[in-house]
Amino acid sequence: MPAVLPLGRDWTEKVSYKYSLAQEMIWSLHVLSDPSHHQNRLTWCLRVGRELPGELAADLEYLGTNSGQWSCVLQMVEAIEGEKLFPWQRVAGELSNMGQALFVYFMLGREVKVGELIRFIRQPALTEQFLEKYPNVGDPELIRGLLADPERVRSKLLEVLEQYWSLFFEREAKKLEPLFYNSLQEKIKLAQTGGLEALLGSLGLGIRLVHDRLVGRAIVGEEATELNLSAEQVERIVIMPTVFATPHHFPIFDGKQLLLRYPLPYPEESKRQLTEAELLEVLKGLANPTRLKILRMVAEKPRFSGELAAELGFSEPTVSRHMKQLRKAGIVEIDKKDNFVYYYLQPEVIAAVGEALADYLGINYLD
Repeated sequence: MPAVLPLGRDWTEKVSYKYSLAQEMIWSLHVLSDPSHHQNRLTWCLRVGRELPGELAADLEYLGTNSGQWSCVLQMVEAIEGEKLFPWQRVAGELSNMGQALFVYFMLGREVKVGELIRFIRQPALTEQFLEKYPNVGDPELIRGLLADPERVRSKLLEVLEQYWSLFFEREAKKLEPLFYNSLQEKIKLAQTGGLEALLGSLGLGIRLVHDRLVGRAIVGEEATELNLSAEQVERIVIMPTVFATPHHFPIFDGKQLLLRYPLPYPEESKRQLTEAELLEVLKGLANPTRLKILRMVAEKPRFSGELAAELGFSEPTVSRHMKQLRKAGIVEIDKKDNFVYYYLQPEVIAAVGEALADYLGINYLD
């Protein structure tokens, strides 16, 4: 995909196209932290809530609460990526190497200058003085921890984000990436045939090209402001699809760049249909009380074999034999994390059983 597409004499090389799976991951955490504000993702939130291990869910809730519902971390990721497209591992590496003062600067919502933060980090005895000077920056206990030991906070943040990526969001990313790529290809073709005016109109964000000027409303600083910009006032227009930033896709103009983050629907998975042979395997997998107990446990959250064995009172080889049958039937899948193999449920397979059995028996499943 080209990074920049020329669009006429006055707007040449100002439009670029980008998607970010790392930013989508942080946006998804924002959605999880405030599902009431994202009613169109409520079903998604409920599903993720069932899949996430309890300890990880608790860590995500704590970090989200203390980072402005992930807005501080999102700002960090946006700054790391800039106009580039980085895989999550590259973003995590850059975050781990970020200077301490810069890391604290972002975690405090960019409210305190980096130069001043360096002094307070180097002199922990001045922490109370800092809290007196900046009483509204954030939770005092979080600030004390940040200034006393930024590396501990950063290490915990990276650990939790890596777990979330590996156990869950990496699978989401595989669904989102082709959606984003194909959408941007369509936008590029539209721009080639209809120009900037057609491209902007397709985004539905209220930004228009009128008499060769960009007009509409955008966030400038912290306020919604009317724009009326010439080509000389805009260095770059970034077109960026998103699934999880909805409804936070208001245009943003920072004085040199106009960010147009447009919404896409969550990629619906095609309805699973079972062949007669697959139906037989699923029924075999379900026809065992121990395996039904295992499925109920895995439905609550992903589990590894040692955890299942301990809760059921079986040996790990016994659990492994049952899991082999369930995997053969397609009812569970695995996800490897460090030295553990986590099993998670495939709910679409369970949902397809009733319809497949009804089809086989020749009855109307909907009656």
